[in-house]
Amino acid sequence: MDIIIKGKRVDRECVVVIKSDHIAAPLDPHDDLVNHSSNGFEWGYSGSGPSQLAFAIMFEYGKSKFPKEIDAYKFAITYYMKFRDDYIASVQEPSFEISFDQIERWVDGESQPSKVEGSEDERVET
Repeated sequence: MDIIIKGKRVDRECVVVIKSDHIAAPLDPHDDLVNHSSNGFEWGYSGSGPSQLAFAIMFEYGKSKFPKEIDAYKFAITYYMKFRDDYIASVQEPSFEISFDQIERWVDGESQPSKVEGSEDERVET
């Protein structure tokens, strides 16, 4: 199964989980590595919350590709601001879902921002 990141606004909070096979866990913001936002994740614009979300996603994706976390960190630092601008800022729905396969296509230059999926009816499973 592909790894999937799902986000949903719950009340005034943005809940984001990472899912793989039968496991779902809250997405670690990795604010010990890069700290843009003390208020957590956000999406739909290019501010501090979306920057934190983009870094967290890129770092998790990097960990799936590189055996050493330092290499995942270098990968995330290289790509997260562009990923924020191309993907995270474009999500206008209260929920979204993006797979590591979609991220890989984006990194390879084959995907466009419109590939971000979102729906008001999607539910984030925790």
